[in-house]
Amino acid sequence: MAKTTAARLDALEILEREHRRFEALLAQGEATTDRARKGRRRLLDRLVSELAAHEVMEEQVLYPALLSYAHTRETLAEGLHEHDSAESIANELRALSTDDAQWDARFMVLKRVLQQHMDHEEKHLFPVARAAFSREELRDLADRMLGLRSPRRSPPRRQRED
Repeated sequence: MAKTTAARLDALEILEREHRRFEALLAQGEATTDRARKGRRRLLDRLVSELAAHEVMEEQVLYPALLSYAHTRETLAEGLHEHDSAESIANELRALSTDDAQWDARFMVLKRVLQQHMDHEEKHLFPVARAAFSREELRDLADRMLGLRSPRRSPPRRQRED
């Protein structure tokens, strides 16, 4: 059965729901102990996988849609930088043993970077998007974002031009 137009989530609602899920995963990770090594690894793998999909949706759909608004360019650049920072920290965590003394500290840095990023988007970027796009346009962006997801494979990461 197809969803009715009124039931469709818009792009920002999807991203906000994912932000809440990331907050829950980060809280779980913060609560683990070094004795929960396998659980930490699974949690980190899930977080990294979901973050990658989330970043692709933002970077390939929402951010380009907002690029034409001059007052968003700095916020968009910050968002890309925060994505890169989170990815770098996550890679550091993946390289560490989950019972390494540094794991907790690095996880807390990841949590802080992600929380700052989510707060910044929700306070500065999402209100601009809500003002710039109609509800139907935001739903169309949501359809495009969800179209990037495949149940069989991870979404592609963006290519950096250095």
